[in-house]
Amino acid sequence: MTTKTLRLSDSLLDAVHELGSAEHIEEATAMRKLLRMGYNLFLADQYRVGRLTLREVATHGTFLKRNIGGAPAAWHHGQHQRG
Repeated sequence: MTTKTLRLSDSLLDAVHELGSAEHIEEATAMRKLLRMGYNLFLADQYRVGRLTLREVATHGTFLKRNIGGAPAAWHHGQHQRG
């Protein structure tokens, strides 16, 4: 794991505190979780607009392993068309 330093706006810091309190986790863990969630949303959006296939999304890490249960219904029923 690599250590990075970054500046957070007050609103992002509030989000980190809120998640940490709600899930009883440390700030660093909350930040990693929020980053992972944001990346997952980015991948989902890239899939939605047709820039990535589901296979390509799956190669980008833990997206499918962790989140397929919460995926949109169209994914489960093969209704999404790459365009």
